Amino acid sequence: MSEKTTTGAANLGMPWYPLFHRDFTIDTIDWPNDAIGMLMRLMNYQWQNEFLPINQKRLAVIAMCQHDPDRWGEMWKDYLSHKFTEAEPGKLVNNRMRKEYIRICDRNAKASAFARKRWGKPEKDAIADAKAHPITDNRKQTKDTHSPTVRVPCQKIVDLYHEHCPDLPRVKVLSEKRKQAIRTRWKNFEFIRGVGKPGAAMELHKFNELDTWERYFKFITKHCSFMAGNNERNWTANFDFCIRESGMINVLENKYVDRKP
Repeated sequence: MSEKTTTGAANLGMPWYPLFHRDFTIDTIDWPNDAIGMLMRLMNYQWQNEFLPINQKRLAVIAMCQHDPDRWGEMWKDYLSHKFTEAEPGKLVNNRMRKEYIRICDRNAKASAFARKRWGKPEKDAIADAKAHPITDNRKQTKDTHSPTVRVPCQKIVDLYHEHCPDLPRVKVLSEKRKQAIRTRWKNFEFIRGVGKPGAAMELHKFNELDTWERYFKFITKHCSFMAGNNERNWTANFDFCIRESGMINVLENKYVDRKP
């Protein structure tokens, strides 16, 4: 099946995409070969067209399994559905691929801007370039948390920490180092609920929303008394630990969750 697109990677001169082979191999280690092939076809289509359709018949055509609906239903339910989420109404994405897509688009846009500045390219040519690459403009019209101009509400995140983690040490100085750590988590950190749980709904949570931070701090207080000093060393986690990437991963992967007696 062939579809024309006005915003896909083909129009941006990106006939390739990064494949993190180690993660890909681990994630699909127990998959049948045909499921792996279907995943690759779906990923290729997303990179070419920016999104995948949500319609199952169209997905089966893209994966070249339209002639065996039963097999497609089995592959989608048991393997493929866990790799994609609904980003917009009627549109599916693999989130890691989407993140790489945006990163490379940003890199290309910066390179083009630098070249125009270095070689004195006329403004009218820059406008023509923008029209030829509409994804940049389209993405700026949406909530783009990768943009350096986004203001990260650092103080509000500290306030949520104080409100929902009263047993942990208070933040007395919101230093630039702490602000930078918050900004990094805000731009890049996300997790998926439901991974590894058969039948569980897959939920993507991004830390570019205050609601996610609030749920995170509430989870620490409700389920992680270990972090509040309930341990043999009387160790207590502070704000820096809670926003450190390794600390957040351990919390979200239940390393510090209270064990049932």
